[in-house]
Amino acid sequence: MAMTLPTAYLAIAFFLSLFSTSNAVTVDSTEINHPQFQNHQICSNSDTNLECEIQDMKLKIARLEHLTEMTGQELDSKSLLIGNCEMKIEELSRTIQHLDSDLSNLKDAPDYEEMINLLEEQVRELEAVVRRNDLNISQLKVRVKDDKRSVESLASKVELMAKIIPELWFHVQKLEQAREVIERRTGELRWHLRNERCLFFKFINKLPGRRYHDMLVAYSSEAINLLRRSYTAIKKYHHQLQGFLRQKMEINDFTAVFASEELVFYLVSVVVVFPTILFLRWLLSVFFSLASSVAVFLLTLAMSVLSLVPFLVSALAVFYLLFALR
Repeated sequence: MAMTLPTAYLAIAFFLSLFSTSNAVTVDSTEINHPQFQNHQICSNSDTNLECEIQDMKLKIARLEHLTEMTGQELDSKSLLIGNCEMKIEELSRTIQHLDSDLSNLKDAPDYEEMINLLEEQVRELEAVVRRNDLNISQLKVRVKDDKRSVESLASKVELMAKIIPELWFHVQKLEQAREVIERRTGELRWHLRNERCLFFKFINKLPGRRYHDMLVAYSSEAINLLRRSYTAIKKYHHQLQGFLRQKMEINDFTAVFASEELVFYLVSVVVVFPTILFLRWLLSVFFSLASSVAVFLLTLAMSVLSLVPFLVSALAVFYLLFALR
């Protein structure tokens, strides 16, 4: 087909060249200006008329062949597009048929209306959920804005507090120093009041030319050393005192019956503890006669309890003797 068309065009052009001028066939200016045909030269005056017309016909035939090729390509593309459209139409028709069959099956179902009502109810529920979600989203946006404002206000407060904290810390340090000064002065005042109320210190203060504080400081270490030596001596000679007391009790026939280790230990303890308790009570009554504090009350209570120790020891000794006599 592609080979017969150029020969037919050539024959037609030959016959037209015999009976018409060179301007018989017209071509569009756009086709004449095609780059493929711009390099052809126009016939000169020296050429024969027939050769010029033949050359012109060849040019026109080439143009027509080019147009034919372009038209064939366009037809091929359109045919391909038509084929694709036909395939899509077939697919859509099959889809429509499938949907029609599904719709007919649904219509034939006994619970078709119930399914439709159920789907409509689900759609309404989903719409309600969407509305609630939209409302919640709007509320959350409002809360976010409020939270942003609150965060900004808190940030401003934090910045203000960061500026105030160094000043407050400076005032706290001043107050701490003032508290230490007040505590020191309060302790001095309490010491002075105790010295004024205590009869012993009043007596020391009335002594001419002597300072009781220096005297107490001078003799306090000696008193502590004396107590330590006394405790060491008591601890050292405790067993010797028990042996001496047991020996004296065994001399007499009446007390020899009661000369056991437990009773001797209790009696020696009473002999050692009872004078110590009396001495501590005397010191407490002298130095803290008019004081009224919790510490003094506790010390008095402790001394009272310790004063009952000899009586308890004596009671235990009596019970032991009664048990031994049996």
